Amino acid sequence: MECIYLPELSKNLQIIRVTDSEARHLRALRIKDNERILITNGAGLMCQASVRREKKDEYIAIIEHFLDENYGELPKELAIGVGILHDRERFEFILEKSVELGVSLFIPLLTDYSHKKAPNATRLQAKAIAAMKQCKRSRLPDIFEPINLQDIIKFEFEKIILADEQGIKPILPQESKSILLLVGPEGGFSTKEIKFLSKLNIEKWRFANRRLRSETAAIFGLSLLNLF
Repeated sequence: MECIYLPELSKNLQIIRVTDSEARHLRALRIKDNERILITNGAGLMCQASVRREKKDEYIAIIEHFLDENYGELPKELAIGVGILHDRERFEFILEKSVELGVSLFIPLLTDYSHKKAPNATRLQAKAIAAMKQCKRSRLPDIFEPINLQDIIKFEFEKIILADEQGIKPILPQESKSILLLVGPEGGFSTKEIKFLSKLNIEKWRFANRRLRSETAAIFGLSLLNLF
């Protein structure tokens, strides 16, 4: 069953119009009249609906029932902070996979070795929406503006995990309700940054007996954190 994104979806609606990009998406998928789809508003609400094509780029969706609140979401807050990569496609790949793996916050980090130019916010938002629909999530993760690494102290997470080749074998946290995974850019975090992070209440996790690329470390770490 395909999923589309309509932020105007609410529980007091019985019928909702599908226009513009989402209608074109349904047309590209060759959705037939009376075929069932899922609709998410990206804020925790999702429904099942049957659709009927009205015009070339306009459909009517008849809502049949709403799914459980926060359908498809993790029972905890999972966030990732990633040093901005010089390779835009690799950075966007990390975002896509992070959305698929359930993050609620995606934080681009400005670090000593990161790319200094901010990623295109419009592109990141579009990638996140596409990933949310693909994996049938009911919530669209928040994508922060790039922040300096030192500013992560403004966030309040029960646990902060640093992907570090000098770290220990991962030990899955059993009771933490909010977790931040930190992944460095090409070249990792600098010595100065590691010293700063070591002063915080963090755990350093080593994911392999070899150095991993940023995107590999991000996927590995988030996958582990999905297991508990």
